[in-house]
This record gives sequence, C-alpha cells and structure tokens, in this order.
Amino acid sequence: MYKEVVTVFEEDFLEPKAINAASVTGASVLVANGTMGALTANVVAVTDATVASAITVVIKAAEAKAGEYKEVARGTVAAGSYVAGDLMGSVAIPYNVAKYVKAELTSATSNSGTVRVTGGYLPR
Repeated sequence: MYKEVVTVFEEDFLEPKAINAASVTGASVLVANGTMGALTANVVAVTDATVASAITVVIKAAEAKAGEYKEVARGTVAAGSYVAGDLMGSVAIPYNVAKYVKAELTSATSNSGTVRVTGGYLPR
C-alpha cells in the first residue's frame, strides 16, 4: 500500500485545501469519540506541495457540531518538498476527545500546494 492513504469513510478533518494562506480552515467535521486513543489526524499532500515555512496543525473538538471548538492536540509539518500522496505529518487524537473533531492549519503565503487532513488508526 505504498503511497496509499486509508481514510475514514472518505471523510476528512479538513477537506482538500490550498496551503498558501496564513490560516487554512474548512467545513469538514468528523465524529471521533469512542476511538479510545486509536485515531490520528494525517496531513496528506493532494498535489505536489512545497512547505517553505513550517505548518502548524491544530486539532479542535466540541461536544456539539455547531458548538465551540477547543484545541485538543497540535503538530507540525516540517519545511520541505512533498509529492502528491505523501504523508506530511500526523497528530495523535487524545483518547478522551469530544464527539466532533476538525483541523485547522497555520500556514504561510510562501507555501504552495493542496493538502487534506484525514483520519488514520494507530495499530493496537
């Protein structure tokens, strides 16, 4: 399965978005409670991407879909060049996460390409 990314029902914490902005947000939200610490948020290159300035991945959660989302985890995508399909980074979702989870990126206008943040499972 080299260069293949298994997604959670083809849903994302952050749908494919360009990373050439200071803040990257989306409309995607996943139900993630009850995963008992086995869930990760994987940042995957949708197109070839160049990260000139590191990207911060912020995972937020809330008990209600339209509720107030609070940060529960954070990770970083290192500067570098990535080809479409590359796993750029991964953030573990806490075992006691609230029901609804989404991702936001702090990026830079010097970055280019498109990424998605999708779910993955830690082996047990």
